[in-house]
Amino acid sequence: MQNVIIKYYVPVFVFVFTMSAGMFLSAYFSNSGIEDIQMMVIAFIALNVGITFTFGTILYKFGGKWKDRYSKKVLNKKELKRFHDIGFYERSNRLLGYIDNYLIIIKPEKDSLGQRQWIHINIYFNPKMQNQFIPEYIFKKLNQVKPKRTKFSRNCAIIENDFTLFIPLKFNKIMSNITMVIKCLKNHDIEPISYWDIIEVEPELLKYDQQVNALI
Repeated sequence: MQNVIIKYYVPVFVFVFTMSAGMFLSAYFSNSGIEDIQMMVIAFIALNVGITFTFGTILYKFGGKWKDRYSKKVLNKKELKRFHDIGFYERSNRLLGYIDNYLIIIKPEKDSLGQRQWIHINIYFNPKMQNQFIPEYIFKKLNQVKPKRTKFSRNCAIIENDFTLFIPLKFNKIMSNITMVIKCLKNHDIEPISYWDIIEVEPELLKYDQQVNALI
């Protein structure tokens, strides 16, 4: 239940509160003849709670279907269709493929209210070097030279490529971001990994990650 509230209701509340707070403060300081401040505050709270509950519930019930339609629409864009030409295929509203033997997964994303849209790109790599998990100092180096909107986890690099109506998706730009990250990985001797090897090593990786976090 907590995850549902955070995912669907909190974003609506933040948006509604921000908008209504501006109106409330404007009315309060504009000498508009408001006499009962207490009633105004009660109305302000009731408005926020009511709208948050109504639209949060709508997002909870229908947000998944809307997101699926959104993902399909974005994946049908001409610039993303070009990935099919280099061997990518579509599965579960994602594009999957390999570039220089690195597994790439591309997925359209947007926030709950649709204010931000982006392409989420995972570039998977072998979390081990010489049969040992990649040490922390390597990730520190990678994060110092990383391209914009890129971060490195223990087994993948994550790129977020924002787009808008005025800044559309471009195949060449997405490919440039991917190749830059792959170049960073190669420069640090981090090797690619297959889909099935990712699944096989995941339990051991999770255990290692818990051990490292316990020491921090």
